[in-house]
Amino acid sequence: MNGWFGDASWSVWHWWWVLPLICIALCIFRTRVAGGRSGCWGSHGDADLGRMEKEIRELKEEIGKLKERQR
Repeated sequence: MNGWFGDASWSVWHWWWVLPLICIALCIFRTRVAGGRSGCWGSHGDADLGRMEKEIRELKEEIGKLKERQR
């Protein structure tokens, strides 16, 4: 009988996909318990995002100045 559980030759490695599902479920649960403030994929705080936006803006200004000098 072939199917989900019918073949006795299935080893533990055939169930590799269960671990990612469990991890995703735990991550979603953790995020909901924390009120959406927590993330499993390295979420950044507002201060970090503000600092990164400032750095990006400064880099764009420097690139613009370099382009002006090359003209």
